[in-house]
Order: sequence, then C-alpha cells, then structure tokens
Amino acid sequence: MSSSGAVKFVKGVTFDPKILQFIVCPLTKQPLRYCKESQELFSDSIGVAYPIKEGIPCLAPLSGRVVDSVDPKNSP
Repeated sequence: MSSSGAVKFVKGVTFDPKILQFIVCPLTKQPLRYCKESQELFSDSIGVAYPIKEGIPCLAPLSGRVVDSVDPKNSP
C-alpha cells in the first residue's frame, strides 16, 4: 500500500492457476477452466468467458461474455 492508503497494481502480474481449486463460476457454481492464451476463465457448462485483468479474475456476472464454442485444447 502507498502512503495514501491506495493499493498499487503491478504491471505484468500473471494469473496463478492454483487458485482454480478455490473459485467457481458465479452463475452455475461449476468449476472454471483457464485459458492462458486468451487470459480468460471459461464456464464450459454455460459457455461464458470471464476476463483476467492484471492477474485478477473478473467474476462479476456482467463481466462475462458469451462464447460460441469453447476450445478445450486451450486448457492446461
């Protein structure tokens, strides 16, 4: 934290896939799948992708985008 009390964000921070064991889709409560290439978390059950910004998953339901098809080859 800076002296003003604001939190500084560090550029280049990456998402740690280990946290996938603790988070789920906010709508279905099902597991999410990480795509390193697109920096998104996919809810395969409903076809929604949630963005990851500066290493932080944006899991607000309105942050998700509907995807036509999900390519499982992009998952680890």
